[in-house]
Amino acid sequence: MDPATRYATALAAGDPATILALFTDDASMISPFNHWKGRAIELAYRARARAFTKPTIETVLAGNDRAVVVWHRDLDGVEVRACDVLTLRGYAIEQVEIYIRPAEVLPAVHTAMTAAWGAVS
Repeated sequence: MDPATRYATALAAGDPATILALFTDDASMISPFNHWKGRAIELAYRARARAFTKPTIETVLAGNDRAVVVWHRDLDGVEVRACDVLTLRGYAIEQVEIYIRPAEVLPAVHTAMTAAWGAVS
């Protein structure tokens, strides 16, 4: 299975360990809230799994060294739509850029992630 499909499958299952195993040693994660590297990526994905249990994967597109995973999840009665853009190095993920919409959900996402972060750190 290609890394984008493995990432999407693990994201849908709430399995941060599988996602983390896909990353290169120098991987980074960029979201609307921060730019993480190293151990912080592990904490961010564990928090994300708690804040967004079982997101629905809509699309996985991959080609060359890039892949896109589009997903959505209800959060406190509001639909959060997201797009994770993966930069690949071989069969590993070098970087993830996370885009979230609509903009109105950003405060609720931040609150959910902050609460989940405290539970995993």
